[in-house]
Amino acid sequence: MKAYAIVMKDHALSEGGYKTLVESSKAVGNDFTIERFDAIISDNVDTHMEKEGLKWTWPDSGTIFNQKLNMRFHAYGGPPKRRRACAMSHFYLWKKCVEESEPILILEHDAKFITHFDYQYVIESDYECVGINDPRMATRLYQKFHDIVQAAPGPLVDCPTIDNMYVPQGIAGASAYVIKPEGADQAIGAAYDHGLWPNDALLCQQLFPWLGVTKKYYTTVQGLKSTTFSNV
Repeated sequence: MKAYAIVMKDHALSEGGYKTLVESSKAVGNDFTIERFDAIISDNVDTHMEKEGLKWTWPDSGTIFNQKLNMRFHAYGGPPKRRRACAMSHFYLWKKCVEESEPILILEHDAKFITHFDYQYVIESDYECVGINDPRMATRLYQKFHDIVQAAPGPLVDCPTIDNMYVPQGIAGASAYVIKPEGADQAIGAAYDHGLWPNDALLCQQLFPWLGVTKKYYTTVQGLKSTTFSNV
């Protein structure tokens, strides 16, 4: 399985996080190499979105209600272009997954492996996208997310519902997940049909019934300062 880490080139915090991620993967004995993927950045995100024919439809401030989807969208905060750049980085990796016609593991630079990832059962499952990250401190209502996952039977479970269905909800932070070609293709289609959203919002159970999570957590977050929400 191929694995890619989204890294901001020459950005000290991002490069340092990537180094820790790679070292952690080696330490737990993973049998795959984590390739770096140079992140789209704020300075060029508009050019990339125009090139791909994408429009950003998530609010940069306040709240909007999408009547067609019966969903409420809240602004995330932080520099808006950084949120778009992060989404575009994931979008390009979805395209790579489709082009290479094989599942890939997508990681953000602040992920860290805590145990060996034996991924075959994930690839062989019926889920098109599977989160492998410990939700604690990685997503909103993380304790509820964790409790539901741990109470469910089986090594793989459906992405949990932690809020009312007006709110897009999916895998924990979308910072460490395996995605398959069909799922990636559908995610790309959703970006054109509904507009580009933050990646963790677009990969939501309201749009996709094929989201799963592993009961055993293979990664956690390093606790670095966010490069998306802040100006670091």
